[in-house]
Amino acid sequence: MSKLIPDIFALIIKELDNDYNTLFRCLLVNKLWCKLTIPILWKDCLSHNSKPISHEKNISLIKILFSFLSEESKNLLIMNEINLSFIQTQTPLFNYISYCKSIITFDVTEVIKNCFESPLSQNQKNIIDEEFYDMVFDKCSYLNRLGIFHKLCYKKYDMVNFMKLKDNLSNLVELTCTQYIDERIFYNLAEICVNIKKLELRETLTLGYSTKTMDGLHLVKLPKLLKLRVCHLTEVKELIQNTSGYLKTIDIHNQFAKKNITEDIIQIVIAIYQNCPKLEHLCIPFVDTIDDALGDLLVHCNQLEYIQIYGGFPSDESLNGDVILKILSKSTSKKLERIEMKGSWKFSVDPLKEFLNDLKERNYSLYFKFGLNYDCLNEEFSSIIQNFVDDNVLRINPLDYL
Repeated sequence: MSKLIPDIFALIIKELDNDYNTLFRCLLVNKLWCKLTIPILWKDCLSHNSKPISHEKNISLIKILFSFLSEESKNLLIMNEINLSFIQTQTPLFNYISYCKSIITFDVTEVIKNCFESPLSQNQKNIIDEEFYDMVFDKCSYLNRLGIFHKLCYKKYDMVNFMKLKDNLSNLVELTCTQYIDERIFYNLAEICVNIKKLELRETLTLGYSTKTMDGLHLVKLPKLLKLRVCHLTEVKELIQNTSGYLKTIDIHNQFAKKNITEDIIQIVIAIYQNCPKLEHLCIPFVDTIDDALGDLLVHCNQLEYIQIYGGFPSDESLNGDVILKILSKSTSKKLERIEMKGSWKFSVDPLKEFLNDLKERNYSLYFKFGLNYDCLNEEFSSIIQNFVDDNVLRINPLDYL
């Protein structure tokens, strides 16, 4: 019974995952509750995606974490004229760093420079970064979320070193990265990470234009992937083909790319309906000649609940909403309840009425939201929309959101 009670408390406290105010109160109950709560509060300490953190708290965090540096690392920093007087001298009550489960968008040098009166040289920054992340990977034996950005792409973390991190990374379920990553890293991750359920590929926006592409995705096999979000189209088709049919969410955001993406998008759509029978959520750009491929997707993906189509290629003036309505009418999913069309779409009255009447005949109620070319907005159009809102065919009036 004495062992059962702490286990029950642990399950209860775990349910308070994002309720930070309550978790902080749990710290003060007694020693047992404090011991059970600390790991939950510290699991995302290096992940700024989960909860924004103030400048002052960032500095306090660094002071605590740097107290876990080895004496060898501290001596190396001192030898390179890096002042460590900011480090907390008192031994921490808990091994906080060992509770860390995710590393995403944490820039240690950006935080640590605020602990110094004088600026850091680039060499000092590099040393701090390397020693800090060496310590993190040494202490954190179980990571489940990782963002691989430039800070984690030193030469020292090449193929061999990533393999040394096999025990740390084998339990990853979420991976986020940019296109500025050596493709060899993907080769390694394909060997190590077999439990990934969410993959996010980001395209870094800069003032200049970069032709750097993300190669090596065709090497990655993610049999348990549930969610994919990409901003870069290179090898996405191959990546989808290398999943095992479990993908439920796919977001393709490519509005900053060149206009010659039509064939890429069509091939991705084909790969989706051939490999993603459990798809529930889809965000896809509208391109010319997508009609057949998107129509086939709506026939084959009969678990689809939400689809977002955004315009931009071609230019907004030629976004033909009638084409999309005709395609959407092919959907075989009885679960499709939300459709959003972003952009300046043109609708004709008759195709719109035909689409909505078809929904009405099937006793269908739809959340339908769209951007509208104002040339289409007139009294007749508004009246048609309102009539179908009154008949509960449309759950909202999309014109209220223009």
